[in-house]
Amino acid sequence: MGEYTAEDRERDKRDVWVTAHDCLGLDLTTEQVDEILKDRHVGGLIMQWGVDTVSREEIANYIGKKVTGRRWPTYGDPQEAKNAFHAAFGTEVEAKGYKKVQT
Repeated sequence: MGEYTAEDRERDKRDVWVTAHDCLGLDLTTEQVDEILKDRHVGGLIMQWGVDTVSREEIANYIGKKVTGRRWPTYGDPQEAKNAFHAAFGTEVEAKGYKKVQT
């Protein structure tokens, strides 16, 4: 792996924003994107591999934990757990400083 350049960082910022927008329905601020990239685990994955399936899941987990205290639910989670997460997320997301995408 080569040097992590300013161009790599800008690409990763864009890709994190697009992931949150398209997958989670959130319009992240520059500060929120930077916070994700500064996270040792998530940022490290992205620096090493770019934004891929694994790092998209970790972006969702990061935001889920910030908003609800729980990771984003996955396919194998019980439906009750998914419902509880999404109810809490929907209620808390804006209170925690995240902006929903306007549809």
